[in-house]
Amino acid sequence: AANSNSNHVNYTNHPPIHPLIHPTHSIQTTIHTLTMNHDDTNTTTTTNNTSSKHILLIVLGDIGRSPRMQYHSLSLLEHGYRTTLLGYAGTDVIPQLLPYVQTQQLRIVRMVAPGRFEWVGFRSLRLVLRLLALVWVLVCAMFDVVVGGAAGGGGGFGGLFRMWFSSSCSSDGVDVVLVQNPPSAPTLLISWLFCVLHGSSLVIDWHNLGFAMFDLPSEHPVVVVARLYERWIGPLADAHFCVSAAMKEWLLKKFKISNVHVVRDRPPGFFREANVEEQHECLTRLNGAFNDCINKFGLNSLIEENEDCECSIKTMRRRNEGALLRQDRPVILVSATSWTPDEDFSILIGALIRLDKLLRARNEEGGSCKNILCIVTGKGPLKEEYERKFLQLNPTLRYVHFMTIWLSPSDYPTIIGSADIGVSLHTSTSGIDLPMKILDFFGGGLPVCAKKFDCISELVHHNENGLVFQDSKQLSEQLDNLILNPEKLAKLKKNVRNMSRWSENWDKNAAAVIRSTAVSTSYLMPMIKRISLVIFCFSVLFFQKHLVR
Repeated sequence: AANSNSNHVNYTNHPPIHPLIHPTHSIQTTIHTLTMNHDDTNTTTTTNNTSSKHILLIVLGDIGRSPRMQYHSLSLLEHGYRTTLLGYAGTDVIPQLLPYVQTQQLRIVRMVAPGRFEWVGFRSLRLVLRLLALVWVLVCAMFDVVVGGAAGGGGGFGGLFRMWFSSSCSSDGVDVVLVQNPPSAPTLLISWLFCVLHGSSLVIDWHNLGFAMFDLPSEHPVVVVARLYERWIGPLADAHFCVSAAMKEWLLKKFKISNVHVVRDRPPGFFREANVEEQHECLTRLNGAFNDCINKFGLNSLIEENEDCECSIKTMRRRNEGALLRQDRPVILVSATSWTPDEDFSILIGALIRLDKLLRARNEEGGSCKNILCIVTGKGPLKEEYERKFLQLNPTLRYVHFMTIWLSPSDYPTIIGSADIGVSLHTSTSGIDLPMKILDFFGGGLPVCAKKFDCISELVHHNENGLVFQDSKQLSEQLDNLILNPEKLAKLKKNVRNMSRWSENWDKNAAAVIRSTAVSTSYLMPMIKRISLVIFCFSVLFFQKHLVR
């Protein structure tokens, strides 16, 4: 996910939020519809028969930290579909979506995640309550999409009641539900039931395997049940997207799912190499975050010598002149992470410690040395632990400086486009997913040093658009080689520039799938509602007779 900075989220793109559902029981959740005003009117959409189709995208996570689903939304909007994006509140969405909110072609429904019930003493009971809470908030939000959205508000029990018992078709129908997986529970089941009730088509976007996300042995009962659940619900979908050819093959072989389309992650058009003026504007605005690095490498000397000079860590501008790259600029490495155990940052730390020792020895022999700034973006559970390590390490390193930063969605592409080399430490939990951060780096024109795992060769081609390493020693050697050989770095950069972009990739591999599944089903709605009403009544009678004493 794109991100960084002083460990807080900028909500300046989030005007007043209007509550829709207010459960009053122990499950404290709230659902909000996000409405925004934005001055950008450069919205281009395809005007065709897709404008009457409504696509619902579901993310059981922070929408702003789900770039692939945001890119799906952007492509759908560009093709003229009415789109609703449903997920947790938190990080800002990409700026490119905001004009569509203003024109009401896009509706963003943000949920507040339920608590973790820490006050409950038993872990198993906490998990059950958490799952029930997730079911409640997701069901309310999804029914609000079709009832509250059309009726001008009103969710919760009122919305559910109207959806179940209304015989009319006045709701805002959904033609296709595109759901992110993982997480699998309860998202896949609730989405499938929603589609059954509404006659909608279900498309699952497989980012990874849900059961593989548990930090438990494969034979653990939780993992076994999760796998069976995913194996059962997966084939019920009408179509499937996935991120790699290895995943498509796995789904066919293990889950017997055949209607799978590989929609590889690709950088969107707004990820590109930043020009010097763009770099200077962004880096000078963020100078405060780079103060420690500026002081350590003596990069403030130009300002002290010339008061008319405006400087950043990489650029400079004298009065009435254009921005220039500094001769003494550091090499900028960038790594994006969610700070989870599947990314071992000790590898990067070890590599740069080795590289610092190598540079010291080279300097003593009279060789030239470049300073290295390692920027790590993102947030997650292990961030504070590694920040403490960086604080301890930085004073001991002469040519290397670590820093963490959380960037806004607009600054993240610029920082990527200002760097020199990307580093990916991702190791797949399933062995068949691919890290999207590498695509961000490629979009910014960066060759990537990537940790080796089973299907990384689908994305990083060794010595063509990047390098693949096994351990910290190999990574330090690769970084040193790229820094010493600008010709090799330039060759890798040239190959990166030839990569296709998200929009053309989506048009080629996803557009036809959405078009074929977005079949009008409004004539089914009255029949489905009446059938579901009968099933509901019989279910109530059954429970009263057999379970209630």
